[in-house]
Amino acid sequence: MNDQDGYLFSTQVPAGLSPSLLKALTRHSTANDSVAIVELEPRLDGYLATVREVAKINCFVNLKLAEAIYERLQRIVAHRDSISSDRQAWCVGAICYFLADDDEEPDFASPVGFEDDAEVLNAVLRFVGKPDWCIRPEDFDNA
Repeated sequence: MNDQDGYLFSTQVPAGLSPSLLKALTRHSTANDSVAIVELEPRLDGYLATVREVAKINCFVNLKLAEAIYERLQRIVAHRDSISSDRQAWCVGAICYFLADDDEEPDFASPVGFEDDAEVLNAVLRFVGKPDWCIRPEDFDNA
């Protein structure tokens, strides 16, 4: 089924996201539907290195939260075989959302720049049966 903007939605989608975040996640999932989760691991490593460099000069970057998100995404990569194939596309979408520079809250522009990434990640983690991996952004405040 397609919505009015042409994004493909299955009957089962990660719950708890605003319409704009669900649309962004769906866009990243469908645009990268031929990408295997494991193929994204080098991009994750590279992005975290970039975040760490930017955090050295930009006090707005919440490095602690970015590292927590990265760690959970690495768990997804490591445990991909335990995630049903029909839900792996959503995992790819969550990873690509984290890597994207066009997400809802720019990662490097404010102290809450990674909170939307955490929200997307948590929705996907609950959807794939890994709710115990969810994170609370407030536990990783820059202080």
